[in-house]
Amino acid sequence: MAQRLVGLKDIAWLSLDELYWDNKANGKYLVDSLSALYEFAEWNENWVIEGCQCDLVQAAMGFCEELRFMNPGCEACVSRCINKPRNNKHRDETSKEETPLDRIIASVGQYEYRRDGFGLDKHKALFDSFVGAKKEYTVVI
Repeated sequence: MAQRLVGLKDIAWLSLDELYWDNKANGKYLVDSLSALYEFAEWNENWVIEGCQCDLVQAAMGFCEELRFMNPGCEACVSRCINKPRNNKHRDETSKEETPLDRIIASVGQYEYRRDGFGLDKHKALFDSFVGAKKEYTVVI
């Protein structure tokens, strides 16, 4: 959806998932990710941010005019994870060891039961608390 919203328009796009993976290993995930998020919002008048990290989404909500909540169910999300084109850092097809993609799929499969910042309850609470324009999508469009 984020890619379709941006399309060929001159709109900046930030992936919170990329921020998460880029900063997770350095031990300062939240500090560095928030810094990048604030800089992005400051330097771009029109933008789309996408991702599922509640702490980052909550921080971005202060800059948002509209919030869209993709909630098509675990089965659709797992299918999307499997079929999404990835670079080699996400899956090594020759390895029998668990990969980051395997961990992502396991995590997404537990979405409805997770109680951390990656679970349905937290996402729904953020969505419900947003006072601007918002829409929940229960099917993949």
